[in-house]
Amino acid sequence: MTVLPLYTVKKSIHEKSLAAVRVEDCKMSQFRQVIYHKNKVLTPQIQGMLDTIVEVAKRPF
Repeated sequence: MTVLPLYTVKKSIHEKSLAAVRVEDCKMSQFRQVIYHKNKVLTPQIQGMLDTIVEVAKRPF
């Protein structure tokens, strides 16, 4: 089993070269640490990750 962040595979899923499979009764947890410094470059990859974190954080439990 491979677990990838959705922001890294959205294009492939849209192009149907990859499929997202939802698995019921599978509980996983991940610990994340995000470090953001206002004087560092914000790459598209980091922006995608930050957008995903904000999107997930807005979802109800």
